[in-house]
Amino acid sequence: MTTFAGGVAVADPPPPEPFKLELSITQGTPETSFTATATGVRECSLTPSGRNLPQQVTFGWSFERKTVTAESDIAEVTFTVPGYATPDTYQVTASCASTERTATFTVSEKPSLLLSPEQGSPGTRVAATAKGFDSCVGSARSLSPTLSWQWDGGPLPNPTGAAGLTVTFEVPIDAKADTHTVTASCGDRSAQAPFTVDQTAKPALTLDKNEGPRGSQLTATGTGFACGDGDDSVQLRWDANTLLSDGPSGTFSVPLKVPADASISQHTVVASCRNHADITDSRPFTVTKDTVAVTGPAAVTLQPASGHPGDPVRVTGERFTCNNSRTVELSWDGQPLSSLSTDASGRFDTSITVPADAPAVSHTVRASCSAGSSAATAGFTVITGPIPRTTPPTVPITPPPQTSSTANAGWLILPLIIGAVIVAVLAYRYTHKPRPKPKPDVSRVYAAARATGFPVVTMRETPANGEITHVLRLQAHADLGTQTISEVDDDHTTQ
Repeated sequence: MTTFAGGVAVADPPPPEPFKLELSITQGTPETSFTATATGVRECSLTPSGRNLPQQVTFGWSFERKTVTAESDIAEVTFTVPGYATPDTYQVTASCASTERTATFTVSEKPSLLLSPEQGSPGTRVAATAKGFDSCVGSARSLSPTLSWQWDGGPLPNPTGAAGLTVTFEVPIDAKADTHTVTASCGDRSAQAPFTVDQTAKPALTLDKNEGPRGSQLTATGTGFACGDGDDSVQLRWDANTLLSDGPSGTFSVPLKVPADASISQHTVVASCRNHADITDSRPFTVTKDTVAVTGPAAVTLQPASGHPGDPVRVTGERFTCNNSRTVELSWDGQPLSSLSTDASGRFDTSITVPADAPAVSHTVRASCSAGSSAATAGFTVITGPIPRTTPPTVPITPPPQTSSTANAGWLILPLIIGAVIVAVLAYRYTHKPRPKPKPDVSRVYAAARATGFPVVTMRETPANGEITHVLRLQAHADLGTQTISEVDDDHTTQ
């Protein structure tokens, strides 16, 4: 529109721009700054000339309000998102006189990184959790950027779960004692967290005692064994060969037992990481002689002392003082049978089987130290058939005093006595039937128990003039179902 002033044409001023509000960025994390700009300030309140300046413009949002004086058609302020702001969408306003305009700003979660633990020794397993990177969890089907991880600017060592917001990794074994940086990044966003590597302690092994006899207990304590987490552990070995026990990485205290076959000498207890053999330490341990006093010669006993091929035999030994080992070797007529260990007093208790091909003669069972001079033998008689008939004694057997052996054999002697009496009565009646019966003599039956072998029952009949003498002898052996009866006359001739 054109007006005339004093006959001169004057153009009308252009209409003012509309009042608007714009933000430099529309989203950000706590502590992010952005600028709010208002344009078209002249529109707020117009004078006839259209130049009503300066003008008051007020900006505000949930956390702050600012008022500025606009000297031109543009006004602006800068806001900083507070650190305590929670993720959400907020409204930003700009007002001038009676006119107001709005815009929105989204507060997103600030990228952060949390390590657990925050310090440790080389080999420690660490969990790293990233926040504020929800849009950076990529997948094979997604075009979203993936989260990348670094240790001191290089690749994260041995990561697992790296495709998500949480990853576990292993502190490098060669990491120096210092503060290192773990970084998670995605596009223009990143977060860092420090990890402190402790000064690597030298592995140290201690024993609660440095000597003791075979089979004794001791406790091994270790510190500074940085084997790492997972399936790694500390192995404790005897002379670096025999595994005694396992212990956890780092610090441990485990009980150990001195091997029963250890020689009487100095040995070494070794502790080392299963997967890192260079992390190791050792301590000496001296195996001493047993403290139990052993006196007298060695002895071996067989129970029973006779039997058939294939029969089991109990073997007990006493006072086997072996020099460097408790191992005792058993042999049958010089042929090795088995090996066994004695207790601290040199005693053992075991069993053997009579060889199936052993002939019916007397054999020798020998027990001897595999290292040392202690040895002892015992005889064993092999029986392959019924016990042969033997000549009875020419004089009556005097009953021996009752002993513990006799008492123990009583259950076997009683039925033999009864059987002997019955046989004697029948024989007496048979031999005296055709003759007038003289006054009978009293038959005497004696049972003799032996310290070794089996019980023997002998009955001798005292004859009248002209009568034949009968002697009955019953002897039990290992086969309880078989007995032998021998009838012998006075001149010892079998009838």
